[in-house]
Amino acid sequence: ALIDHLSDTSAPESGMAPGFSPGFLAALYAGSLLLTRVAGEVRSWLYGMAEQSMLRWVSRTYLDHMMRVPLASHTDQPTGVTVQILENGRQGLRLLLQHVLFTLIPGLIELALMMIVIATLFDPEFLLIFCASVTAYLAVFGDGARKILAASRDVSVHQVCANSELTDALLNVETVKCTSGERAITERYDDALAQVERGWAKFYSTRCINGVLAALVFVSGLAVTLWISRAPYPKSSTGRTACNI
Repeated sequence: ALIDHLSDTSAPESGMAPGFSPGFLAALYAGSLLLTRVAGEVRSWLYGMAEQSMLRWVSRTYLDHMMRVPLASHTDQPTGVTVQILENGRQGLRLLLQHVLFTLIPGLIELALMMIVIATLFDPEFLLIFCASVTAYLAVFGDGARKILAASRDVSVHQVCANSELTDALLNVETVKCTSGERAITERYDDALAQVERGWAKFYSTRCINGVLAALVFVSGLAVTLWISRAPYPKSSTGRTACNI
């Protein structure tokens, strides 16, 4: 409506907010877009700085710990396990930081603002539906997070085993060639990769099911809201319906 009004000089200003000129509203809109872009860039910069600082601290702490453990702990481990465990931990922390900064914090801010708006401007029924939907979503999210965590642990274990098989094969390639064991080594490595593939399939299946359940919670809340809003409001009511929300 604002753009249509600005492009039509003959349009009356009755549709505009009282006390504000079209130029001021256009500048406010452009400033809001600029602020959104700047906030996104600053968030990416903060994420990059925090990620690199966290990865440096984790790697240094891990090496310091491995230097202090007894020698038997190193000799008993399969080849390449130590480095793969560190890489899995770095990837996990990177994903955790990304979800917290780009999903969790913005989501909590949006939920808080929505609850304030609904509680202030709309009828109590909508606030009750919203709170019930949020509670159901948190329950689904918590159960899904627990199952996804278990699946990710299985993936990590299988990846460590597969990387160990690959490292052993490459370090002992001369022995493998002397005994003509290329086929056996390749098949054993492929079996380890199959375990990794099954672990990832379980991980993605669990996450998909959790997303479907979360979507069902959202649709259920919206359906209840639309059902309540179809009923006529009394004159003493605020008169705000789901269409206004």
